[in-house]
Amino acid sequence: MGIVLHDYQTTLKTRASLTGTGVHSGKEVSISFVPADADTGIVFQLFNG
Repeated sequence: MGIVLHDYQTTLKTRASLTGTGVHSGKEVSISFVPADADTGIVFQLFNG
């Protein structure tokens, strides 16, 4: 099994935030996704199988 890299990038146009209740803690939690500059940020990969 190898890593497949694509020749394109994408980023968010604006900040996106979510809030909710933690599954295990029951406490209020929040997360924010912030646009990143080109060639920086976090890479997400989807593995099916």
